Amino acid sequence: MGLHRLHPRSTKQEYLLSLQRLEEVNRELMEEKSKLERQVAELSFLYNITSNLMKNNHMNNLLTSILQMALEITGSEVGCILLPEILYPTRFEVKLHIGDLAPAVKLYLTHDCSFLFMLLNKPEIKILKDDDKEFLPIRQLDQSLRSLMAVPLQIDNDVIGLILVMHRHSGRDEHQIDYSADDCRALSGFA
Repeated sequence: MGLHRLHPRSTKQEYLLSLQRLEEVNRELMEEKSKLERQVAELSFLYNITSNLMKNNHMNNLLTSILQMALEITGSEVGCILLPEILYPTRFEVKLHIGDLAPAVKLYLTHDCSFLFMLLNKPEIKILKDDDKEFLPIRQLDQSLRSLMAVPLQIDNDVIGLILVMHRHSGRDEHQIDYSADDCRALSGFA
């Protein structure tokens, strides 16, 4: 900076020049501080975006793996992950699905299926078969669906959504259409 201490006998003009130089250095430092704060804000913003993308990607991969395992364990042909909508807590969002999920069934599951919403508050596995009255509206929307199992998806003790797996009749008599106690145990073990 090149500023020297002023001798006690320095003139008023020397003091003023020294003060002006200090004010100039202060202005330069404030501009540099402002520039650095903007850069930190930009980097922080980019870090948050990257971090959120990594978390979301990790969560999507995890949910996909969970759903694939659920379908494989139960021999189901259709499955989906339902998460409550943030803006409309009485509706679900289909986070992902595997298999042929008819748009009308998807709409019914996300908007009108009251028994699914009850599972968010009372976490238990719900199995519906072909002749259950709660399954009838789903069956009317897609005649090939034969049964459904809904399993609460939990983190610690909090239910964050549901895993839904469904059997679709493939026209073969030996095709499994019911869920067993083993299916329930297996899915509740990792959901």
